[in-house]
Amino acid sequence: FSKLHKAQDKQKKSTDKQVKAMGVLKAGFAATAAAAVAAAGAFAAIGANAVGTAAQLEKFETQLGVLLGGLDKGKQRVEELFALSAKTPFSISGLVEMDAKLEAFGVNANRMRGGVMDLAAVTGMDLVQAADAVGKAMVGGAAAADMLRDAGVKGWVEEHAGAKAATMSLEEWQKALIETLETSEKVKGGTLLLSKTFTGLMSTFKDQWTLFSVEVSDAGLFQTVK
Repeated sequence: FSKLHKAQDKQKKSTDKQVKAMGVLKAGFAATAAAAVAAAGAFAAIGANAVGTAAQLEKFETQLGVLLGGLDKGKQRVEELFALSAKTPFSISGLVEMDAKLEAFGVNANRMRGGVMDLAAVTGMDLVQAADAVGKAMVGGAAAADMLRDAGVKGWVEEHAGAKAATMSLEEWQKALIETLETSEKVKGGTLLLSKTFTGLMSTFKDQWTLFSVEVSDAGLFQTVK
């Protein structure tokens, strides 16, 4: 009986070890499965984000293409703005909407873009608001510069020109406004200053993620989904 008890104890200990081993193995399988599910979810999210980004860029290309006179021109402009967004504290959507707003007013966005960006940075306007203010002021003159007046910019233009806005012709006002945006110490460099703030850094980080999403989409994902 003593030998039998010893044998039974030995068998029980062996069984307990096997049970523990199976428990560890099951836990390992469960962890692996959970990790696989999480990875699959992450890849799915990246894919969905890439498709969404590509669709948005396609929409921007069409929007600007209409204003610029051709889809090819729209694509080229979006590529330029996309590269710019990765280096500035402004999103690609904000830059596209800014350009679209300026072009809709008949204002050369390539010429005015830098000044409008700086204006937005120093006044707290968003890009679309700044573009709207500048577009109206360029087309309608000082009388249509209410938004610029409220932001204090109209006074900066008068200071730069050395004359009251009411006395300027439309051409003189346009020239003074452009020069103020491009050269005034109160405006020039605003984008650079904003880029060094936490908000600016976070915006640039988001644009880097957008760039990654576009690279994923360009690998063929977007065309496959379409």
